[in-house]
Amino acid sequence: MSHSFNLFEPDFSYVMDLGRSWHDPVKGGEESIRQAWAVFHAFEQLMPASADNSYREVWFKVSRGEPKDWMSFEDFKDYDYDEEEDPSEKDWEDAWQNWFPEEEYWHLLGCREDDGWLSIAIDNRLIIQVSQEEKDPYDNEKLVKVLNWLSEEVDEMKMTKWQRAPIEIDEYMK
Repeated sequence: MSHSFNLFEPDFSYVMDLGRSWHDPVKGGEESIRQAWAVFHAFEQLMPASADNSYREVWFKVSRGEPKDWMSFEDFKDYDYDEEEDPSEKDWEDAWQNWFPEEEYWHLLGCREDDGWLSIAIDNRLIIQVSQEEKDPYDNEKLVKVLNWLSEEVDEMKMTKWQRAPIEIDEYMK
C-alpha cells in the first residue's frame, strides 16, 4: 500500500504501549482527535463486525523497518547498560533483531463509536478514546502519525475492497 510517509513496527509498538486501561484512556489533543475521527470516517464504509453496527475491524500489516527506525545508534548507546564497554553497531543490530524478530507484523485495528465517544484499538489494546468535550492539553506526535497512517491504510483498503485478512495471516499466526 502506498502512504504519504512510512511507519514501522517500532512506531506501532510504542503507540500500543501508550494504551491505558478502558478506565483511564488516552484522550488526545486537537490533532489526535481530528486524526482519530478521520480513521473512523474511513471505517464507515467497511462491513461492521458487531450486530449493532457500531464496531468495525480490519487486519493490517507493517514492516519492522531497519534498526534506525527503532532508535538511532547514538540513542542505543545511551540505553546500553554495560558501562565497561561501549556497544558496537552489531550490538545495536542484534538488540533490534531481538526486539523485532519478524520481517512483518499483522495487527487488528478496531474502531467503535458510541454516544459521542470514539474508541480505537490495535490488537484489542485501546490506543485512544476521544470526545469533543474531553481533550488532553497536548498531542503525542507519534500517536498523531500512527492515526494519520491508519486513516490512509483504511482508505486504501476501501478502494481495493480488501477487508479480510489474506491467506498469509494463517502462516503468521502459526
